[in-house]
Amino acid sequence: MKSFIVCIAVSYLLVANIKADEATSSSDAESLITSTTLSPASNETDAARSAIKEQLAKLTESCKTSSQANSDDAKIIGTESVPKTEGEKCFLQCVYTGLGIVKNDQFSVEGARLLAQKRFGAFPEELEKANQLIETCSKEAVKKDSKDKCPMGFLIRQCFVKNGQKINFFPKA
Repeated sequence: MKSFIVCIAVSYLLVANIKADEATSSSDAESLITSTTLSPASNETDAARSAIKEQLAKLTESCKTSSQANSDDAKIIGTESVPKTEGEKCFLQCVYTGLGIVKNDQFSVEGARLLAQKRFGAFPEELEKANQLIETCSKEAVKKDSKDKCPMGFLIRQCFVKNGQKINFFPKA
């Protein structure tokens, strides 16, 4: 896997300075891709961000199909909203799986940290916030009821939104 989230990659670790015109141009991991507090410091940082954005755009398209999400469901990727519909939950879970922050239907701390390192390695303060969010979500984004469809899409986003607001850090592209 070439990238991270948290949103936190814990697709959901930063507040983006790039707003999406459409679902394919932004995301969560919403993760962990762009922050209003960051300005790219090097070509390496720009390249990492571009690679993650490209991966996210591809995931957005493939996840629309595989999760049977409609266009409205897919718009959640560029927001700080908690999913309300099954389509939104399944779409987000697919994207998070593709980014490596969901593995075997569980939150992947390792995958989230890899994505965070790739995106924020050159920014120690932002990386620390991402890792703090990952640590929190590793405890909170835990599947409880196996009857729920696509629970990780909901649980991870909920954790990113709730806890990201506390530390001014939410993942986006």
